Amino acid sequence: MRALAVFGAAHVALYLTSCRAQHLTDLSCQTPGSSGINWPELRSNLSFYMGMNLASDDITLDPQSPVFRDAWDLWYKLESDASLAVKAESECMAGFVTLKMLAFMALSEMEMFDEMVKAEGWSIHEVFRFLAETMDWHLIVASGWPLFGMLAKCEKAAIERLAIHSPLNAYFESIWLSEVPFLQNIEGYLRSWLSVPIADSALVLSYPETSPFARAIGMLALADTARIPRVPLGRDSGQTIRLVRRAAYLLNAELLTKQFPPIIVLSLRWPKFQLLDRLSCSPEVVLRLPAAASVRQPKLAVLPLREKVSDVVRACQMPYCDLDFQELALRAAASASSPTAAGRLRIVEVGANLGDCTVWAAAHFGRRLVRATAVEPVPVIADALRRSVELNGWRDRIEVVEALAGNRSGQGTLHLLGQAAGNPFAGASGSSFSGIESTKLGVKLTTLTELMQNYPRVAVMGRKLPFRTMTLLKIWAYGDLLHVLRGAPPGLGRRVDAVWLAFAIDHFTSPTRAAMHLTDFFWRWRFVLALPGMDSNWCRSPRRDHRFQFSSRVRSFIRKNHRKGKVMTVVAFKRGSLRCPPLTSSLLLQTGQDASSGPQRQQDQVEASPRPIGCFFGRSARQSELQEQGADYESYFLGPEFPRL
Repeated sequence: MRALAVFGAAHVALYLTSCRAQHLTDLSCQTPGSSGINWPELRSNLSFYMGMNLASDDITLDPQSPVFRDAWDLWYKLESDASLAVKAESECMAGFVTLKMLAFMALSEMEMFDEMVKAEGWSIHEVFRFLAETMDWHLIVASGWPLFGMLAKCEKAAIERLAIHSPLNAYFESIWLSEVPFLQNIEGYLRSWLSVPIADSALVLSYPETSPFARAIGMLALADTARIPRVPLGRDSGQTIRLVRRAAYLLNAELLTKQFPPIIVLSLRWPKFQLLDRLSCSPEVVLRLPAAASVRQPKLAVLPLREKVSDVVRACQMPYCDLDFQELALRAAASASSPTAAGRLRIVEVGANLGDCTVWAAAHFGRRLVRATAVEPVPVIADALRRSVELNGWRDRIEVVEALAGNRSGQGTLHLLGQAAGNPFAGASGSSFSGIESTKLGVKLTTLTELMQNYPRVAVMGRKLPFRTMTLLKIWAYGDLLHVLRGAPPGLGRRVDAVWLAFAIDHFTSPTRAAMHLTDFFWRWRFVLALPGMDSNWCRSPRRDHRFQFSSRVRSFIRKNHRKGKVMTVVAFKRGSLRCPPLTSSLLLQTGQDASSGPQRQQDQVEASPRPIGCFFGRSARQSELQEQGADYESYFLGPEFPRL
């Protein structure tokens, strides 16, 4: 790796000459280039990869990821071919520099430190020179490339471990002692995933003797707050862009153009790259759904900061919704249909998060989704969900309830049990865990009985009805799952046709006992229980008592996956309520020979870049088998079954 780095240094002069000559106009690189690099696909892959690496405090990246290996092979190819490197850099400067940064972060921590203390180098030095060449940092922010995200990861680690030893920190803080409280506040807001209040930024900018570093940070923080939750920076009216350009000018003049070693730039306590990275987080995403959707490009509001779910949505341009739930909804709608009319749906989603599944259902089914209720207790996430409803004009069909579902109504406490996999709200629960400190939020409590009081009873299919309306209940409540079910209305079996729920094993003191309570609950209402992640024919009603077999499989799964952070998907449905042909070799053969990719489908695939494989999560065993035979996302991995659903 080191030998390759030295070889790459020979191209530095050529790279910088081309860099100075190019005017920055479009850094997003929307089309594949003549170099043979698919820049949109690379940008999507790197954004997804960085989002999945948020959970680690390690400054280095995970080299085991297929995305990393593909990007590393591309960088190796560019560094080994000078003419190809120049062509790639001229096509997509931001992508080229981001690859340089990726190569730097692939080193061990000791190698990275050795490189950062040098005055000249082969990768991160070029990144800083690239930033010093332009004031158009807002174009980098709006491009979608995770360059500032990588720099922010390095900066955060450098500040936490090395800032106290930086001579510039001691020098600047001795001159501008009055700025230290503001700096500490900024650090606190970033740690808490909060935006810096406008008053804080305005106050530090109002002092004429403020240091250029504090002024730059104040401008970036003000730009971040001013653009939430309105529009991405690339479509800003101009005021936010001017703030970013002014901050870039100050940081360049006082820091980058003075050619300090990278260790000085990164360990300087003012969190410049962390704020620039936050500005890179678009507050809304235009989704790309299959051609069969009623609305192919709905908008989904996400959190304008680094958070796993929002990052995955931004990188994948698809809802963060388990594909086996989408399969359940498709089967339910098909089962409610008749030869003369399409079936309709009602959905109640408890633990909606950003409302990805509700938004997907509204977009795919259109007016066939007659009503949806999305329940989310975290205020900032509920606000984003309401914004999605407004953006798409669905207020008449989707109700957002900001509350915590449980076994009683009233007022209660939500415990944020800490960051998990880059999500500051993962593990949010109405119950506290012994010995674990947590952030607490006062929230409204509600029950399924209250949520469904205006939902009509399930209609029974009759000869005179051209269609029926199926009611689905989706629950993702971590350790509160049983509390949610205890709050269900007495006639649940007459109000709901099918239930999808996530059983988070490690969130229960006794997961086996909790699973048995779950089984007993649905058995009383005569629901069929299925494990879509394990059974290819999960959606077929068994002809005999399956309770013992189901319980045995659940116990086995819990025993093998306890304390591994696993989640088990369970579906409960009325016997005979779902249409599901057996998954036979003939059906798999149809999938392999499927010729459904007509001209429109081929055109769609040309215009839309491939998505990272990690985008397609939560597949059922049936979807996974059909995918192996050639089914893709255009059919929700259901192949020849999909046109009939």
